[in-house]
Amino acid sequence: MKSHDAKLAISGHIHITDIAEEDGLYEVSCPATCSYPCAYTVCELSGSEFTVEVIWYDNETVRDVAKQEFIDAGKDVAQAEGEPSDRNAVLNIGAIMISPAITEEKLVIAHRGASGYLPEHTLEAYALAYGMGADYIEPDLVLTKDGVFICLHDIHLESTTNVEEVFPDRAREDGRWYAADFTLSEIKQLKVHERTNTDSTAVFAGRFPQNNSDFEVPTFAEILELIQGLNKATGRNVGIYPEIKSPTWHAAEGLPMEEKLLDLLAQYGYEGPNARIYVQSFENHSLRMMRDDLGTKLPLVQLVDTGNNSDTGENYSSMVTQEGLKEIATFADGVGPYKMYIEANPELVQWAHDDGLQVHTWTMRADSLPEKYSDFTEELNQFYFVYGVDGLFTDFTDRAVAFLQSAN
Repeated sequence: MKSHDAKLAISGHIHITDIAEEDGLYEVSCPATCSYPCAYTVCELSGSEFTVEVIWYDNETVRDVAKQEFIDAGKDVAQAEGEPSDRNAVLNIGAIMISPAITEEKLVIAHRGASGYLPEHTLEAYALAYGMGADYIEPDLVLTKDGVFICLHDIHLESTTNVEEVFPDRAREDGRWYAADFTLSEIKQLKVHERTNTDSTAVFAGRFPQNNSDFEVPTFAEILELIQGLNKATGRNVGIYPEIKSPTWHAAEGLPMEEKLLDLLAQYGYEGPNARIYVQSFENHSLRMMRDDLGTKLPLVQLVDTGNNSDTGENYSSMVTQEGLKEIATFADGVGPYKMYIEANPELVQWAHDDGLQVHTWTMRADSLPEKYSDFTEELNQFYFVYGVDGLFTDFTDRAVAFLQSAN
């Protein structure tokens, strides 16, 4: 931060802070080695006076660990708890309120719309997520036989539609109904229902009842028009977070996705690095094609699952090493690791940040809570403010938004 060039800066994951000046450059450093992300700094320049306030997370365990590590590093905790240093750095461990400017940077991404309340990937679910305050809304994308993007999580239709009833003879030899075998007009004849298991029981028993109301499979263009229309009507700027599903499989079916997607997005004004969009994929080569071959400057996110990609054989675990993240940073702007990677190794969030990557993890479900958490807010707090992710995907948009507002 050059003297007089900036008046205010917010930096993340500073633990115990000192200030040094050399050649007119102020440097924020960490003399203690703290193993937990526990604070943000707010740096302000007023005339010739430079101040730094450390704002600590509202988490007693994290604060206690930070204080102890400060002691272990041979520092004076009494000074750190409020007395300005000779460089006028205010080290304020007592300030446990999280800055509004900081909580606004934490993203709530509506996973398949408000899928905790309405059938996933329906216009109704997307609209509800918008009304609940989502920052971004996620549609998964597959292609129809006639090359139209529709919003569907799977390349198959039977898990979320009544395709077996409407087109009983259209399954492939493996007994599955593929969206790529149907035209858009045929897709529009189907009804969408809550996700089911192979025995037709609901995957999430407490969610929207089966066969109640009429929902249909929307096109991607329809959701773009819905979100843009709501943005105009409300004055908000909610973004979209599309995922292209199985691009290698689609290409083998004669339905390449990447260029078609970028052309459609450009038609709706999504161009350049500042567009309110993230384009995500589990397939490394697909993102590279869009960045390197097709020249897109849109923000891209590499998704990271467990095991290997069934279409490409890519090994996911190698992507969340320090070397793997550095490689992702050469073509993407963010990484979307399955949340258990972060639980197993919280350092990967800082590794990604060090390489300039956003971290958006998945998926937070209030009705499918890991045993280690007593309630949903505890899990949200752990990922947002202890592990320090920049955003997370959730089926329960309203509860994540309310959590961040209460933290504010």
